[in-house]
Amino acid sequence: MSNNNFTDESPIVFDNEEQKKEYLKTCRVYRGEDKCPYDDSSLKSWIWMFERCWIREDMEAAKKEAFTPLLSELFDRYYADGLKDFESGSDIPLTLRVLLYLLYCKGDEMSSPEEFKRFYCRWKNGEFS
Repeated sequence: MSNNNFTDESPIVFDNEEQKKEYLKTCRVYRGEDKCPYDDSSLKSWIWMFERCWIREDMEAAKKEAFTPLLSELFDRYYADGLKDFESGSDIPLTLRVLLYLLYCKGDEMSSPEEFKRFYCRWKNGEFS
């Protein structure tokens, strides 16, 4: 199951350099490293892991022309929490926004969509402190 994409430490194999550039220009922390360069407990470490997972999930979904089981489950929650139209015109892919929502809510079931929106804006602007 695609949940392994969170812990998969094998290098990501891109089809070509252009594909790699397209994915990495969207990421704020992950820069193509095979190992996380940040302290395991830092927010940057978590964001690095989720951005890397997003690339794997998105590539897998594109090859299958269908969302992975993980993304399907996350979309249901994202939509149920009223975020369907959040940043709908954004250049940030919906699949990445959905995974960032999981990151934000992880360990805090009481997180509100409004709090996530503030976190997302900080992420989008590269503000991680």
